[in-house]
Amino acid sequence: MTAYTVTVRTQGKLKTFEINASSPMLAEKQGRRFGTVLKVSKGGRSIGGRGLSVSDRYIFLVRLSTMLASKVGTTEALRLLRDSFTGKISQAAAALLEKVELGMDLPNAIAEDHHDFPGAIGLIIKVGAQSGQTWRSLRDAAEFEHKISEVRRTSNKGMVAAILSFFVAGALLVVSNTYIGPEIQKMTLIDSAKESLNLGWINSLSWWSGILMGIVLVVFFSLIFLATVGRRVFPSFAERIILKVPFYREIVMSQDNYINLHRLSLLARSGVRMEDALRSTFESCRPGVLKDDIGHSLDALRRGQKWASGMTMLHPTDRAALMLAADREQIAVNLENIGDQYQSLYMQRLAVFAPTLQVIAAIAVSVSGIVLFGVSVLPMLQVSAGLMSN
Repeated sequence: MTAYTVTVRTQGKLKTFEINASSPMLAEKQGRRFGTVLKVSKGGRSIGGRGLSVSDRYIFLVRLSTMLASKVGTTEALRLLRDSFTGKISQAAAALLEKVELGMDLPNAIAEDHHDFPGAIGLIIKVGAQSGQTWRSLRDAAEFEHKISEVRRTSNKGMVAAILSFFVAGALLVVSNTYIGPEIQKMTLIDSAKESLNLGWINSLSWWSGILMGIVLVVFFSLIFLATVGRRVFPSFAERIILKVPFYREIVMSQDNYINLHRLSLLARSGVRMEDALRSTFESCRPGVLKDDIGHSLDALRRGQKWASGMTMLHPTDRAALMLAADREQIAVNLENIGDQYQSLYMQRLAVFAPTLQVIAAIAVSVSGIVLFGVSVLPMLQVSAGLMSN
């Protein structure tokens, strides 16, 4: 979308508005609600800036959900949001209204708007709306993001502090070994008593601590690489490695699993044949282990076997529950429960991940402090003790 500056005459005064639209004609159409449009020109702030904040998005989705639940039409609800709010909320409503007026349904319009509804929010709304209750999917998505954002806010602060502490510990260890220690050893008093100093354990501690910190850093950045670049370049291989890492696997993969299992649940509950439901989910699923498993489930179903036998990434108890489900409704309930379980695990693991990193960072800082003490203060204490004994 492009930013347009629209000059409007209203109540005998000239006013200027910045409107985001896909064409000058649509910008003029939006400008008419303020008065008589005199001029439309390109300029102003582009929609490429920041979209809705988490709090603005929560307000937007809850207000829209409330109106739709009260049987207000989609177009009218978006128009009310556009006219009764200012700033980002008004712009988001105007952008969606334009798409809806062109014939697109609301869930798809939201799912395509990655600017104001990034990440999994749009997909959650799109999948939830397949039940026929768009208002409920909007509210559920708003509540979901609100819970996640609260956990993330606390977790992110803890993770940043832990990572910074770990790097400080590493830097302290390097400085202790490469500068402070050698400089202390050069002191005349220390150098003359070098044979009597007992610093072997400090050197060993420093050596092994450096190796362990290096290994931790390599593992940490490798996991980040797998979760970002790896899942795009070689998704199945990357996810199979991630699945072997406790806690981390839930943080990386739970949201995708939640969305796709809910999609499959809604399709099964709506009466779609299981083969068609699996095929539809397979086509919309991002490449990775879950997509591979759904493909295996399709193959198993075509061979006359239980389709759930192909879902190898699920816990054996979840797989057994799906295989023993008596009918399609029970399958849908089980899939929904498994999806909700992934959502809960995601929030639990995210809440625990930061404190775990902080414990590791605290240990690293403590060890670095011991090494610093050992290479700087301990030699002087040992020399002083030797002089006093003589």
